[in-house]
Amino acid sequence: EAARDANTKRLEKLKSAYFEKNAEAISMHAILVLRRIAYPSVFPRDIDAIYDPESKIIVIDHPLPDLDSIPIFKEKKSRSPFGVADLAPITSAERRQITDDVLYMILLRTLRDVALSDDLNVLNAIAVNGRMVYKDKATGQQRNEYLMSVLATAEQIRNIDFNNVDPKTCFKALKGISSAKPSQCVPVAPIITFN
Repeated sequence: EAARDANTKRLEKLKSAYFEKNAEAISMHAILVLRRIAYPSVFPRDIDAIYDPESKIIVIDHPLPDLDSIPIFKEKKSRSPFGVADLAPITSAERRQITDDVLYMILLRTLRDVALSDDLNVLNAIAVNGRMVYKDKATGQQRNEYLMSVLATAEQIRNIDFNNVDPKTCFKALKGISSAKPSQCVPVAPIITFN
């Protein structure tokens, strides 16, 4: 009960600071919104955010999953005698398409969820920098690099019907930067960062 009460007090303090438009509270609010997204447990969750009250821009540092290390299966056309679907690994071409789409979707969902949770209308723009920890195929060494970056105004984001967009086309229309195939792990310089 003591731990619950302490946690409740901490959240009430954060809520008050948020409604007072405190920059740290606005950053923490965005982080909490993003941590509530139901991603698979193997996806990294160490999200960071910084809000600049002068420009009214929030910059989100969002980890991306190394999808090469996650097995992906598809349902076979034939079923077992018990009516249970049999699973088979996807082909390398299917893997490339799926992984690229998932990476674009993560950045777009981050933009959408932060924009829609802005109850105070304190965000003029949202920047999302997607970084990944992965094994470099040339050296075998672990790297932690930015692979994708996008900056969009809150108004642009609210005007997108995310149920009816192609993830890559939408990302590119917002002038997002990444290699042609983000799953190939080619580092990019983020569009915006705050020191």
